[in-house]
Amino acid sequence: MSRAYAEEPEQQTGSDVELRLAARVDQLFLVRAVVTAITTHGDFDLDTIADLRLAVDEAATRLIRAVRPDALLSCRFRVHDRVFRFSGSTSTGAEEPVGGLDHGFGWHVLRTLTDDVSTGRGPDPDDESQHILTIEFSRRADGTTG
Repeated sequence: MSRAYAEEPEQQTGSDVELRLAARVDQLFLVRAVVTAITTHGDFDLDTIADLRLAVDEAATRLIRAVRPDALLSCRFRVHDRVFRFSGSTSTGAEEPVGGLDHGFGWHVLRTLTDDVSTGRGPDPDDESQHILTIEFSRRADGTTG
């Protein structure tokens, strides 16, 4: 399903993109391409673009490794007022153990490359046998991190 919408020109202050794809490592090139396109269009410097590609890649990879092979990965990208925001989510069985989303070297990389980062796990409102896993972060365009 595709959805498009338009805003009045004076209301367009940023870019919003949502991408849904198979939660497989071989699909990460699409996620990287969207990050590159949206941050280039948002006039981010090259170092920040590289950092954001790495951060999104790490977040998406962590989610992919935590779920079944048939799961979908949903990625939302937003640039508004020179701030890039990423939200990645996927579903997993409510009884399936999920660990390591916010631990280890990859988590340290995410914390270093972003201004703030968080993870979450909650029930799927559409299917009580599933849980939604999320990783969200933001980063300012000026290249500084918090």
